[in-house]
Amino acid sequence: VSDDIFGIDEVTLFKNEWNDKCYAVAGDVLDGYLYDLLMNLLEEKGISNEFVDKLCELSTAYEHSSYIKFLEGLQKFTSGK
Repeated sequence: VSDDIFGIDEVTLFKNEWNDKCYAVAGDVLDGYLYDLLMNLLEEKGISNEFVDKLCELSTAYEHSSYIKFLEGLQKFTSGK
């Protein structure tokens, strides 16, 4: 059982820019050992459960703040101010 709070959905290797001809492998069909190696590599690069947790908190706070600003703008628009 994995304790990871994130996972690999897809892996693609390409040079320069991505295009439709680039081969992609779904994370759920990757060899289990290769999947674990890639997850370890991500953790070595700083992409850990702790990082993802903080990123989730930050993005949730940003989304909430943006939604509040939207509602305030909508209120001003509908009240004619």
